[in-house]
Amino acid sequence: MAIKHTIRANGFERTKEVSLTPIKAIRLFCIECMGFQLTEIPKCTSPLCSLFPYRFGKNVSLQGKRKNNLKLAQQKAV
Repeated sequence: MAIKHTIRANGFERTKEVSLTPIKAIRLFCIECMGFQLTEIPKCTSPLCSLFPYRFGKNVSLQGKRKNNLKLAQQKAV
């Protein structure tokens, strides 16, 4: 489920409209929070931030589940 949203473009006065999923929105928030410096995101010093686990644009709650679902589907196919 993606929604249209207007965001700042690289910290300037310009804006752009993008289609965002929740994970993309979190990623863009982190990029903005770190001053639009992508190299700073891995160095984030705010582990108490509720978005901290999602800062790389991955849904950590699904980690490993996709592989397990794929294995189950392959086992059922055999």
